[in-house]
Amino acid sequence: MKGSLQSGFFGLQQGNTTAYLIFATNAAVGADRTESLGLVPELVRDFRINRIEAPIIRHEEDCAESLTIYDANHPDPARIIKTFCDTFSRPMEKIDFVSTGRSLYVKFLSKTGSYSGSSLYYWAHYDFFNNSRYGDVVQNTLCDEVFYAWKYSKGQLGSPRNTLIYKRASGSDVRCQYKFVTDRRLFSRVVVEVTSVTFKEVPYSMNACTRCHEERVDKLILWEEKDKNQNRLACFCDNIPRPVRVISSGDQMNLELIIQGQHATTSYFKNPHTLFEANYEFAHGPICGPISLGPSPDGELVFPYKNALGIQLNENRREKCIWELKVAAQRDLWLHLDKARFADRSCEHGRIEVYLAGRLEPRFIICPENVSLARDLPILSAAELGAVENENEPLPVLIQYTGDSAVGKNAFKFVWTELFHLPRNADGTLATSSMFKDSCDFYCPGDQHVCIPEYLLCNGVHNCPNVTGLRVVESNIDKNYEYIEENYIRTGLFDKDFLLNIPYLTDEAPELCRTKYIPSNGDFPDVVECFQFPVVQMVVAGVVLATLIILAFTIYCRLYGQKHYD
Repeated sequence: MKGSLQSGFFGLQQGNTTAYLIFATNAAVGADRTESLGLVPELVRDFRINRIEAPIIRHEEDCAESLTIYDANHPDPARIIKTFCDTFSRPMEKIDFVSTGRSLYVKFLSKTGSYSGSSLYYWAHYDFFNNSRYGDVVQNTLCDEVFYAWKYSKGQLGSPRNTLIYKRASGSDVRCQYKFVTDRRLFSRVVVEVTSVTFKEVPYSMNACTRCHEERVDKLILWEEKDKNQNRLACFCDNIPRPVRVISSGDQMNLELIIQGQHATTSYFKNPHTLFEANYEFAHGPICGPISLGPSPDGELVFPYKNALGIQLNENRREKCIWELKVAAQRDLWLHLDKARFADRSCEHGRIEVYLAGRLEPRFIICPENVSLARDLPILSAAELGAVENENEPLPVLIQYTGDSAVGKNAFKFVWTELFHLPRNADGTLATSSMFKDSCDFYCPGDQHVCIPEYLLCNGVHNCPNVTGLRVVESNIDKNYEYIEENYIRTGLFDKDFLLNIPYLTDEAPELCRTKYIPSNGDFPDVVECFQFPVVQMVVAGVVLATLIILAFTIYCRLYGQKHYD
């Protein structure tokens, strides 16, 4: 809504003459959380002050006729923005007067009256601007907002709807900061998905969108404070073809819109389109457990987290957990869904996704419908993880769970193992000379050419991938026997003839786990013992337990039996 106003002629009245205009808007206009709607009369395209002619009543003091603008819906003396008087005010050209609320009150007062019209001639435009906000307003700032997890757990946001901020910048850069704040007792992560970015091209600009953080261009940046430093997460200075999701590593994140001041008014004032749109969500509640896992040779991820089972949660809350699984350099990764229980067969009530660094689509998707297939996931090679020619750790693997958080509905346990990829010679054969370096002690069966360290043997978890019985035997019989003797030497198995008669040897094979060896100072163990059934120890433990039970019963009878008898 917009229009114009101008002065009128007041006369044929005895005494003071008063005229007023009220510009107001309905509080329901705008978004759900509307703070205020600004009103901007552009005073003044034409403003003249003349001498009062043909007054009805003589007035010898100053300010016989005045025009007053109030930042209110009534003439409140405490909310005066500007007063123009006929005796001492200077004409003003194209000055904006902006209300802080939904109303602006303009009052003309003549203490003399006149048969020939007012001494003040004014003409102005007025317009309404949507000043609604997405979050909580940060006081004494141009357009900053803050989003608290305990108020808005998720929602939408975009560039300011009030385009006046681009005109009021006075040549300086426009900076609008959106801060996302949570508490680790509620959530541990912030997820922002930028869905669109639409900046205008500036004619004859020498700055190109090549180095977003350094160039002086219109841009949208996301960052977080980490160890008292600004950790850059993302930067956008051009249109994006598809939504981009950014995940914080902690419980806070900042999004900042920066518009160059020299063209802010010409490019974006009264621009009907938003400069960016995004969705935000606070994720990873206490029931998810720690954010970061690994790097370690093996481990497990359990949902729900056992230390958070006593925390009261909203029964209808939909949980989103995002874990970072770090993998050591030059290691393959095998993920294994050891146990899973879902209350519903639909993916809407429980969904596990595995993302690799730099990939927009998930590498694996696990739902109640395909949970049986997830027990034998393929190995993620070091090449897929991005650490083939890099001695440093690759970027972590993201595991995301989305589903119900009610205790007892959904539960699962992920087990992972870091695998050593066996080196090869130029002709493709295994390099046996360097095979057992770097804690590579046990060669897994099959044709995967991976091995694991000795301390992962017989730990109750299958750390060698895809060793499910007949599948291993049929995969490649020759490969199954290729290094069984090497494994026999390394682990110190005492019965070589019996070992060579088994179809394959896994890290949890009974033939392996029913023995133990005592390493010597040499390269290989030379003393081998069999585990004996501890009969004597069991008998002694039984006698001690029976004695304790009889003693406890006797004390109870002495303390309470006599009292009952009396």
